[in-house]
Amino acid sequence: MTESGWMALFSGQGAQTVGMGKTAGERYPAARRVLQEAEGVLGTGFGLSRVMREGPVETLNLTSYAQPALYVTCLALAAALDEKLPGWRTRVRAAAGLSLGEFTALAFAGSLSFADGLKLVALRGKLMQEACDTSPGSMLSCIGLSRREVEEILPRVPGQGPLVAANINSLTQIVLSGSREKLDQAAPLLQEKGARVMPLKVAGAFHSPLMASALPCFREAVAAVTVAPPSLPVYLNVLGKPFRDPAVIKKALVDQLTQTVEWWPSMEAAWQDGFRRFLEIGPGAILTGMLKRGLDKSLLPEAFLVSWAEGTEEVSL
Repeated sequence: MTESGWMALFSGQGAQTVGMGKTAGERYPAARRVLQEAEGVLGTGFGLSRVMREGPVETLNLTSYAQPALYVTCLALAAALDEKLPGWRTRVRAAAGLSLGEFTALAFAGSLSFADGLKLVALRGKLMQEACDTSPGSMLSCIGLSRREVEEILPRVPGQGPLVAANINSLTQIVLSGSREKLDQAAPLLQEKGARVMPLKVAGAFHSPLMASALPCFREAVAAVTVAPPSLPVYLNVLGKPFRDPAVIKKALVDQLTQTVEWWPSMEAAWQDGFRRFLEIGPGAILTGMLKRGLDKSLLPEAFLVSWAEGTEEVSL
């Protein structure tokens, strides 16, 4: 173990809630400036601030709104923490974000400008929503089986369309993504092996071949953006470890649309690199919750899991 600093974690889609950003914007001028800058980047016609504050939840949950909303809220909360706890960034030695949260982590680390990151996230959300509309699919959470056990079952699932392990959230929480027919057929096979399955309320089959229609336009947009070497290691979703090469980062951001999110392998790599302190910045404590459930209980005394969420009063690093 060589690292004793903190690792910053940024939320992925699903963490959004109506009212997000409102409390931080009211309490902290730095957060308010981030929210105002986002309105300037996207334009008032997009209506992001209004949807974040007021909903309705059905609109906020649309991929085209949820993704930029989370990017902006997480970075506004980071700015709020600058006021609340000056100097905290010097204690952060690495970053990671779940799915779209990777863009937030890269902006936090100075690899993407705030505006470029927001434009990419907004486009990503739009293209993924369009892919959901043209290639319908869904996602299913499987709890209680290992990745190997799940992947042994997948080839036996009957039906039409793709079915893949899309998110490796922990040692025993695997999210499947694919056609609804395949997911319906997979559920009883997984349950027979003792798994608990739960359909997810998502717009489509993220991180699967059904997102392929989004690739050409998004690849072009990423190629046109300046990506600098991040100021600290950012653990990339599809690679499961940190890279600072801008070319590698650009490819990983595009690949993430259709490839597996290796979240737990990323966290295992961070643990092996010596990280024991994890700070989640976002609307809730989803990522630190997954870490708490996934880490071996014998290791938990070594881990410090902190969440800086909307409405948090006190935080200590």
